[in-house]
Amino acid sequence: MPPKSGSSNPLTSLVKKLATSPNAFNAKLAADNLARAIPKQGLASLVDATVLKNLSTYATSSKAGERMAAAVGYTSLVTVLGPSVLPAVLPSLSTLLDMQGDGDNTVANSAKKAVESIVSLVPVEAIPQLAVLLVTELKAIGKWQAKVGCLKELARLVDLRGQESKDEVASILATLLPDVEHAMHDTKKEVSAEAIATATALCSTLPNPDLLPHVQILIESMKAPTTVPQTIKALSNTTFVTEVTPPSLAVLIPLLQRGLNDRSMDVQRRTVIIVENVCKLVRDPLVAAQYLKPLVDGVEKIRTGASFPEVRAFAQSAYDTLIKAGAGTEIKSEPRDLDTEAKAVELLLLPILPNTLIVPSPNNPAGPGTPFHPLFAKTLEYSSRLVAELVYRNAFTGDDHPKWVRCLGVFVSGWSEGGNAKSQSFAEEARKHFLAIELAKNSPDAAQDGSEDVLIDTIFSLAYGALLLLSHTRLRLVRGRRYGICASNGSGKSTLLRAIRDGKVENFPPQDEVRAVMVEHALQGEDRSLSIIDFIAADKQLEGVSRELIRDQLLAVGFDDDRQAQTVGSLSGGWKMKLELARAMLYKADVLLLDEPTNHLDVASVKWLEEWLLAQKNVTCLIVSHDSGFLDNVTTDIIHYESKKLVYYPGPLRAFVEKVPSAKSYYTLAATSIRFSFPPPGSLMGVRSNTRAILKIKDCTYTYPGRDKPSLVGVSCALSLSSRVGIVGPNGAGKSTLIKVLTGEAIPQEGTVYKHPALRVGYVAQHATHHIEQHLEKTPVGYIQWRFQAGHDKEILEKVTRVLTPEEKELLDKDWVIMGRQKLKKSYQYEIKWRGLDHKFNTWVPREDLLERGFTKLVQQFDDLESSREGAGSRETTLSAVRKHLEEVGLDGDIAQYNEMSGLSGGQKMKVVIAAALWNNPQIVVLDEVTNFLDREAVGGVAVAIREWAGAVCIISHNMEFVNALCPEIWNVESGRLVQQGKSAVVEDAFLETKSKPASRLASRKASPAITPSGSNVGTPAGSGDEATPEGASTPSKAGGLPKKKKLTRNQLKAKEERRRQRKLQWLITGGPKPDSDSDPDPPELPRLQVAGGTRLATSSAKNRLFGEIDATRIEAEHVADVRGGGYHNFEDVLFRKCALMDTIPPRTVAALAAALSTGWILYKVLSIGKRETDLPPGPKTVPVLGNLLDFPKVNAHEAFSKWARIYGDIFSFKVGSSNLIVLTSPQAVREVLDKQSAITSDRPPMFIADVITDGNHLPFVRQGPTWKILRRTVRDILSPQACARHSQMQGAESARLMYDLLRQPDDHYLHYQRYALSVIMSVTFGQSAPSLTSPSTQTFIKNAHDFNHIMGPGATPPLDLLPALKYIPESIPWWVPLPASVKETIRASWKEVCRDIRARHKVYYSKLLKPCQDRAKEGLENRSFMQSVCEKQEESGMSEEMTLLLGQAILETGSDTSGAYLQNATLLLAAHPEVQKKAQEELDRVVGSERTPKMEDMERLPYIRAIIEEVHRMRPVAPMAIPHHSTSDLSYRNYSIPANTMLIPNVYGIFSSPLTYDSPEKFDPDRYLRHPLGIGSKVDPKENTNLKDFVYGFGKRSCPGIILAKTTICINISSLLWGFDILKKTGPDGNPIEPDVNATKPQLVLVTPPFPADIRPRSRKHAEIITQNFIESTPVCLPFEQELTLEDQAFVKNLRDDAAQYMKTLTTDVARI
Repeated sequence: MPPKSGSSNPLTSLVKKLATSPNAFNAKLAADNLARAIPKQGLASLVDATVLKNLSTYATSSKAGERMAAAVGYTSLVTVLGPSVLPAVLPSLSTLLDMQGDGDNTVANSAKKAVESIVSLVPVEAIPQLAVLLVTELKAIGKWQAKVGCLKELARLVDLRGQESKDEVASILATLLPDVEHAMHDTKKEVSAEAIATATALCSTLPNPDLLPHVQILIESMKAPTTVPQTIKALSNTTFVTEVTPPSLAVLIPLLQRGLNDRSMDVQRRTVIIVENVCKLVRDPLVAAQYLKPLVDGVEKIRTGASFPEVRAFAQSAYDTLIKAGAGTEIKSEPRDLDTEAKAVELLLLPILPNTLIVPSPNNPAGPGTPFHPLFAKTLEYSSRLVAELVYRNAFTGDDHPKWVRCLGVFVSGWSEGGNAKSQSFAEEARKHFLAIELAKNSPDAAQDGSEDVLIDTIFSLAYGALLLLSHTRLRLVRGRRYGICASNGSGKSTLLRAIRDGKVENFPPQDEVRAVMVEHALQGEDRSLSIIDFIAADKQLEGVSRELIRDQLLAVGFDDDRQAQTVGSLSGGWKMKLELARAMLYKADVLLLDEPTNHLDVASVKWLEEWLLAQKNVTCLIVSHDSGFLDNVTTDIIHYESKKLVYYPGPLRAFVEKVPSAKSYYTLAATSIRFSFPPPGSLMGVRSNTRAILKIKDCTYTYPGRDKPSLVGVSCALSLSSRVGIVGPNGAGKSTLIKVLTGEAIPQEGTVYKHPALRVGYVAQHATHHIEQHLEKTPVGYIQWRFQAGHDKEILEKVTRVLTPEEKELLDKDWVIMGRQKLKKSYQYEIKWRGLDHKFNTWVPREDLLERGFTKLVQQFDDLESSREGAGSRETTLSAVRKHLEEVGLDGDIAQYNEMSGLSGGQKMKVVIAAALWNNPQIVVLDEVTNFLDREAVGGVAVAIREWAGAVCIISHNMEFVNALCPEIWNVESGRLVQQGKSAVVEDAFLETKSKPASRLASRKASPAITPSGSNVGTPAGSGDEATPEGASTPSKAGGLPKKKKLTRNQLKAKEERRRQRKLQWLITGGPKPDSDSDPDPPELPRLQVAGGTRLATSSAKNRLFGEIDATRIEAEHVADVRGGGYHNFEDVLFRKCALMDTIPPRTVAALAAALSTGWILYKVLSIGKRETDLPPGPKTVPVLGNLLDFPKVNAHEAFSKWARIYGDIFSFKVGSSNLIVLTSPQAVREVLDKQSAITSDRPPMFIADVITDGNHLPFVRQGPTWKILRRTVRDILSPQACARHSQMQGAESARLMYDLLRQPDDHYLHYQRYALSVIMSVTFGQSAPSLTSPSTQTFIKNAHDFNHIMGPGATPPLDLLPALKYIPESIPWWVPLPASVKETIRASWKEVCRDIRARHKVYYSKLLKPCQDRAKEGLENRSFMQSVCEKQEESGMSEEMTLLLGQAILETGSDTSGAYLQNATLLLAAHPEVQKKAQEELDRVVGSERTPKMEDMERLPYIRAIIEEVHRMRPVAPMAIPHHSTSDLSYRNYSIPANTMLIPNVYGIFSSPLTYDSPEKFDPDRYLRHPLGIGSKVDPKENTNLKDFVYGFGKRSCPGIILAKTTICINISSLLWGFDILKKTGPDGNPIEPDVNATKPQLVLVTPPFPADIRPRSRKHAEIITQNFIESTPVCLPFEQELTLEDQAFVKNLRDDAAQYMKTLTTDVARI
């Protein structure tokens, strides 16, 4: 506040007293008195009374006492006066930093506290300015202690304000890191060490999770440049998937520059690969231009000068990516001038400041005035810089109010009356003031007379997932105006409309005030079987609208009474859009949201829509459309997306284009910056002219099911390779139907459809989701890889024309299959493979014969696959190839590779569909309304690509501009009839009668290795062996016999000479008559199929049945190879001749060579064992044969796996011999592999030990199969919520016993938890409690369970599952084996004896427990256990005696282990964190009170208790590594291959301790679950972690069936424990508390805490009374479970209850015994 006039100034004496204080304590008292006196005089007294001046003088004094007094004085000023004094003391920060190096320790310590106090007051928006100040001082200060202080404060800024401060520090890493890195090399080791710690803290702010695991090695490379190669190597093994932003680049660029300058070719190669991968993830061209430019020269140098061609190739690719990302672009934007911005803000603040703080200007009384005091002027200047930052960030919304308070309000409040309330109100006034200024920007000019009726005027932001679409932009809509929204595909136009419809736009009025209705291209109704009028009448929002009004409205849009009676499903796309428009009119909308309204509308309908929109004077329209003519005719304003803002342009589209020339593409197709590239069409066998018909229909009529009127009537048309056809006509005329008939999507009832057998058609349907709606979870790259990975199009057989009817399937239940095809004159012939016969009996059948016999669909299916294989089979479905293909159709490569299709816009989905249609190099492309989803730029790109493409194109579109520009031939379809206009490019003859090479020869050879050309029209009966002239036939003629021999070619002469040499060689080896050197008989022919002319085949009954009517003279038997060519006949012939050549080599040489080759091959195979395949996830380096066996941890594997995950990533692999193990250490990996693909990853790996002990029937370890299904179904029935609810009283009674045990014997808490867990699960499973751990039955269980867990644990037995050969080692080594006795004892399989003993003991024990359950089930007694339920339904469920026994064992052992371990872990963590206990007890006292213990019904109102439960699970999961899963089939994840029979290990501990998922995961912080239900960090996507909290209960189909029982047990006991007890640290012999080791574990399957001391005390006597009373009152509940106990156990329980009753009496008189 301003100083009071006439007031005296008592501050001088206080300042002097401070300066003369003898010690720090007195100085603190004097400084506090001084600080408390200042508010009475006003902040101006700091200058007026020379307080600041004196403190500054003292700080530089030669006297240590005065220097100490100055530091203490600054501390008190900051502490007492708060933020309002910050601008006054901040200039002294440099002096105080230097004072930290003072020789006097008292001065140095006081200065350190002063610096900490000042830094703590800095608002988060000022952190960048303060950080720059600190690094500036770091360079200027000479004292090493002062440097250390600067570095410490710099590191403290990271966590100063939580995540907000991290974001601020991350934004200036590029400024901070160079100076911090320089400090790492300081000669003073203290400075160097602190610089390393500071750099680590700074780099922890990186927002990129891909880099966070590598922070340490990045810091190491800064400290020691010699480690750059190792760092580059580690980064080269990292898969970057997250967008790379400036903070990440600030860390990477210096490292990459060093890597590019390294002399090693390997380092250069790895570096350019990293550069390319990183550049692909830099989305902002301005960021690329600013940060990536330093890499261009280094990459260019390697590209042109590297000695290895491979390195140059990688560098070339990286260079191209750099340039594409924008690294070579010059930044023309001027740097930000914060001083100018702050001055402008200050001028805007002056008019709204309180009058008491402003002095009018004498020269300009009406002006804003000036600050009344110099110190206030300095305060206002400082605050203006912060406000300028808020204005720059567009922080104007109501949620930003706290920012304005801390940046402006708190500084002004200290100068005026009103305190905090005044600061709040002034900050809000300033926010609204600057908001009003911002609203005036980028907004349409308002009417001067105020006549406009403004519907909406608000500031908002819009995001889709993690992508920010609009940032703090203005939405201003006036009633009656029509706004066209223009932007490129993927900008968020439709997302904006949907956000308005769903009420997700900030401050948008609710629907009852402003009715916003959305009209999209797809119907929103669910029941498509209703008639049109019934469909509208069924809309709940139109309940009050009469059918007559609905009928009239439908008539107004063209639905006559006949059409209104039709079903919704029968409508074409255009009529569906009209129906949606009619419904929107009935809503009487204030704001009409039109998303591509002209899609599917014919010209007349578009004209009608234009007229209707122009007639609406009270309806505001927001229109998204790619139809430039429509927009030009209807819009009054254009809203354009510019730099995440909505910019308004009055007038229609043409006026907008005049102002923004870059938008010219909205008018001209050629004016596009997007270039599509279609792959060249493949050739067609037999087609020598581009005008020959390759696809045609004749006299076709088609009627949709359920309709009387046909959609097509007598249509005939044809297409050739040069066709450019545009199909036009009104809605519902049959255009899309015509295309479906042409492409085979529909079967006409009349007429014929002909398609060239090798023709490939790329069909883009009217609705893009027709192709991809079943694959939205895939990325575009993944979709294309899935669809074409088999070498052909998987979707081609889904056509209606290819689906077989039951009658056709019966007809095709045949004894033959088609194996291949080849050209036969004008048609094809097909190779038939007979079942049960060798390939040499294959038969060639002409196409026409197969069609006549009814095998049309079979032939068409084979033709489709062959033609698809010929196109797609020649293309590799590698990631790079598919990505490049998608980029060629305009889809961003990163979006194609990383984004799921469910998140793509309509235009992006259409590009995916186009890419898929073009993948197999089609000869014809059919585009059905493709312009409906693409923006003008993309439409122009498609048009240019079609114009340059060499194949045929058929286009359906209402966009006449698009059609007329490309199609000289027009097919006008109206009322189902076709009229052809323009120039036709078809000649009806399908083929020229010329010889041609078979197009599918290669594919046919793959299908059958025995393909033979035509040899004879006269065949031989199969298998007869008769090659003579058939009876009654003459010598083969020219037509029917072998052709005349021709003159031998050069190759034939060589073959003849080779045969002569072979004959001579054979004579020399075997003897006999000498062969005639002149004679050369032809090679023996293979048997031919002999058929008498005109008769039927006589080969087999199958052939007779299928081909009995076929003229045998038209069936040609084929050889495996051409027997007349003089070449090799078959593989056997080739092999024989090679073997003959081998005979010329000396036998010893052959034997030696064979032995060497065999030995080398065996050695290679042996050394290949254990080697990691290249497509497996990375992992530790392997050694031959053993793989990673020596690396595998024997204890605490979860910790080792977590460390490896930070090195190799969240998915890494092990090799043990030839076996694969893959560890999953992220929620995303677990969800994708174990949950989404649970059908093939829910098996268990082979567990030999478990199978030996349990015969493979133990539920947690049982393999997939009938046994697992029976056990799973049974256990789900007995552990259902209803079944568990029956045992809630028993759980409560056992919990009461546990609390009483802790009350009476708190030091034995470890044993109490163990007994409780066993007793609960034994009671509910077998109906029998466990009253004491010392009873024989309980001791037997503990020993059995311990032995079983031990033998199943890692290291207890050899790795039998990974090296199965070890299971054959005998139990005892025979006497004759020459080994010492000690060695024999070491290697013998002693574990076999242990397994037999455990198995026998388990069977005896559990049979004894099961017997009472079976007896109760037989006698029909009351059911009080799970196993009794199993026994009652044993026959019905299919459970055997052995399965029932082992099911009880599994439930008992797993339940008792996990529950007891969890309670121990919780006690350990609560003892170590008393503050958590205190907060929990406050919540319990508030909700439950002190009169009763908590119940399950209370948990809903105990959020902090639930948070503690989840945090204990997270910190110490009882199953740190879930039981491994096992893949039954090959699968892939993130471009890694996961083969079948791979062991999959989910590392739950690693997931829960990951800094990528949790903030400060090493801290026990239950509050994280109050900040977010999943406990995840603020920057973690919740959609990727939906079931994170249930990871402790398993994954996929192997999740724990007893989850309900377990959760109930934990909730009851944790809440009761915290309600009744204080868990304190035990005091040691030395009187100091014993700190519990929160990381201690016991080497078991579950994470068990070793016994530890704890002081567990009841919170009060009243709590002790209630605990005791609850135990006494639980007796009736426990009695049914104690009937079968031994007499000793029954006596123990009775004595315990008697003791409780006696103890209850003493509680009222002897408090000390508590």
